[in-house]
Amino acid sequence: MGLRVVVVDDHRLVREGIQTMIKLQDPSIEVVGTAADGREALALVESRSPDVVLMDLRMPGVSGIEATEIIREKHQKVRVIALTTFEDEDLVMQALRAGAVGYLLKDIGAPELVEAIYAANRGGSPISPAVAAQLVQKVASGSHAPVVSRHEDLALSEREHEILSLIVDGLDNDAIARKLYISKGTVKNHVSHIYERLGVSGRAEAMALAVSRGITPRREPDRQGNT
Repeated sequence: MGLRVVVVDDHRLVREGIQTMIKLQDPSIEVVGTAADGREALALVESRSPDVVLMDLRMPGVSGIEATEIIREKHQKVRVIALTTFEDEDLVMQALRAGAVGYLLKDIGAPELVEAIYAANRGGSPISPAVAAQLVQKVASGSHAPVVSRHEDLALSEREHEILSLIVDGLDNDAIARKLYISKGTVKNHVSHIYERLGVSGRAEAMALAVSRGITPRREPDRQGNT
């Protein structure tokens, strides 16, 4: 049985376009409904039980951020990906704090969108490279002063620093467990502690916050000694 997806956007052509993209790229993913605002989205989540919701953020009436927050509270297994035209950092953080597991721009290609849907369903946090780059640029320009400047200031263990860097690198818990040769349960415990220390409630928010604080993906040389 394929993944079940709901598409939410206040523009009909955008909804239809996203639905067509998904169908042509991967027919096994079923778009079980589309909604024009947050209120319709909540009704669809109740009636259709999707795995993933692609959520526009700026809509009349009940906004995408409000709808995302309600979905997180009432349907914790549903994964919401914010899908918008805006790269505004404040909007990114609002969406992630509301419970979105990822943040993508609407100019995303069909293969990348489908992969993001699968990644979100697996527990990953798909974030548009353009959004991540903007966060890094703000740090580099000094326009977003970091709360912490060193890993040590986060009061995390060495292993937790390692896991946080792998989260920033886009790995889900299964992939982290395989890479570090530890159990998935151990990874889950470390991730919960990281959330507590960062004061965040989800993976995507932890990723965005870590990037905005200057924490970059862990890079290792390959077996031939290249970087």
